[in-house]
Amino acid sequence: MKKNCFYFVAALMMLGSAGVVSCHHHDDHDHSAEDHDHGTEHVESEHVHEEEAADEHGHDGLIVLSEAQAKAAGVLVQEIKAGTFRSVYPASGAVLPALGTEETVVATTSGRVELFDGLLEGKSVQKGQVLAWVSARELQDGSPLEKAKAEYETAQKELERAEKLATGKIVSDKELQEARLRFQTANAAYEGLKGKEDRKGVRVLSPMAGYIKQRLVSPGDYVTVGQPIAIVTQDRRLQLRVEVSERYADRLSLVQSANFRVGSQADVICLDSIHGRVLSKGRSVAPGAFFIPIVFEFDNVGSLIPGSFAEVWLLGAPREGVLTVPVSALTEEQGVYYVYVQKEKEHYVKTEVQLGDRDGLNAEIVHGLHKGDRVVTVGAVYVKLAANAGAIPEGHNHNH
Repeated sequence: MKKNCFYFVAALMMLGSAGVVSCHHHDDHDHSAEDHDHGTEHVESEHVHEEEAADEHGHDGLIVLSEAQAKAAGVLVQEIKAGTFRSVYPASGAVLPALGTEETVVATTSGRVELFDGLLEGKSVQKGQVLAWVSARELQDGSPLEKAKAEYETAQKELERAEKLATGKIVSDKELQEARLRFQTANAAYEGLKGKEDRKGVRVLSPMAGYIKQRLVSPGDYVTVGQPIAIVTQDRRLQLRVEVSERYADRLSLVQSANFRVGSQADVICLDSIHGRVLSKGRSVAPGAFFIPIVFEFDNVGSLIPGSFAEVWLLGAPREGVLTVPVSALTEEQGVYYVYVQKEKEHYVKTEVQLGDRDGLNAEIVHGLHKGDRVVTVGAVYVKLAANAGAIPEGHNHNH
């Protein structure tokens, strides 16, 4: 129906234009006063058509958009009010794992590795879950558990013998202490493996619940004692490390929070909404560097990956009586910013604005708007289309 109305209006305009053109052709037949009067009438008629067209598309830059069209396009309007807005310092940073939430799993014995089926990066794991087995049964050293048990039993017998002989002063105190040391070493090795071996080898267990951040070995690899096998991390808390330009050094003490956007994601995250807090602030600039670090800690919102680059807006001291609009209200043309102000229910005006600080969510308006103005905050692009075409093209609405 909208499409038919659009074509109908366009057809009327074309017919009106055709009438004006034919009037100009009558002047070629003769130049009598009567024809001159007719020509004047046609010129006046042309002005009438222009005024009617202006009424259709808006006087003085007015953009006509019916309530039905605005609703179909999801256009929302908000009254602008003066309020509190914090000073903003733009920066960049990276999302990192929080301290104490990441551990490296190492081999407790030497041998060949057999990984748990499905041990892939990003796989969730539980505390005490088997991540891999290390076996040396087919190697020259044989089973590490059996070897540790044999050494433990031997050391235990030697200690018992040394203790008996020491009562009769047959062995020196030094020899007795050496026997005790060998026993303690053998006991620690045995206890470290006891209960962790099965038919596949010595089990390597996850020290905590989380997920596999990185797998460091492949199936069949030979590993030695202490060699890293995987990194397990928790995602409950993360850190945001921000590199701040030294020109903001004198204002760094005022920063207590930040907004940030990760990678190519469109959503801006407020640290205040995810229990963010400042962990540390740099006090100096390292030689050869031009940035001061500030570190925040926050709850992971579920989609953040440690190591991701972040665009950051540091929030400083609050300022009162500031006019702001959501960044979704802004449109930009060759470096100049505009908003669309609603004058009446179906009339809008494209208005140039000058911006101050922007915090990723809202933008300070320095010039161009007044308190109480009603601004399009959602769907500004559709109002822009209406300004260019006289109506929203078919298909550009939210009712799919």
